[in-house]
Amino acid sequence: MLGELAEIASLVHIYIREAHPVDEWHMGSNDPSSKHPEGLCFQQPTNIAGRIEIARKMVSDCGLTAQVLCDSIKNEADSFRATCPDRLFVLRGGRIVFKGGPGPFLYDVEELYNFLRAFRHHG
Repeated sequence: MLGELAEIASLVHIYIREAHPVDEWHMGSNDPSSKHPEGLCFQQPTNIAGRIEIARKMVSDCGLTAQVLCDSIKNEADSFRATCPDRLFVLRGGRIVFKGGPGPFLYDVEELYNFLRAFRHHG
């Protein structure tokens, strides 16, 4: 995903709570009776083992090559940084130096690329 910017940044996914679990939020794409294109329909995990199992399936089914971490079952990362359903961050020295808009509507990969390009040139 990072392409030319891989020399200055590492990509890490943090798997948080399910945004549209079949046992909480029914939509056409996660209806257990329908054929979801990716086959990624899950109940909300109730323990960390369940969350890790879903994260491993996501890695396998989606072909992710970046490191994947899991939020705690108490959703501490999600609660602290309002990451659901997805959000882009850049960390440097343990501090957030870029915080993209919340997805799906304000999730902007080009904004991240522009930040990283500027960072590469100006540090």
